[in-house]
Amino acid sequence: MAATTRKLALAVLAALPLATLAWAAPATARPASMCGDAVAQTRQDLASAGAPTDDTDWQDVRDDAQQFIDDHPWNGGATEALKRDINELNSYCAP
Repeated sequence: MAATTRKLALAVLAALPLATLAWAAPATARPASMCGDAVAQTRQDLASAGAPTDDTDWQDVRDDAQQFIDDHPWNGGATEALKRDINELNSYCAP
């Protein structure tokens, strides 16, 4: 009976498409495009706030956003957007 149960379990596992197993990927596996999108959004938000940047490296863009926040402590819409951007950069881009 144990052999039959094992065969049945193997047959069920073999029948599962690989796509259904993708959800089991570790949480740290993030597409690189998410980081690139976060960098692009932060650069856009910096430009909208009147502080455009030529930087493209995520850490430099994050530092530019943090500098803007430090220089504008009254928490307007631009600083709130940049705070969210910084969180996304840290989440999507940091190793």
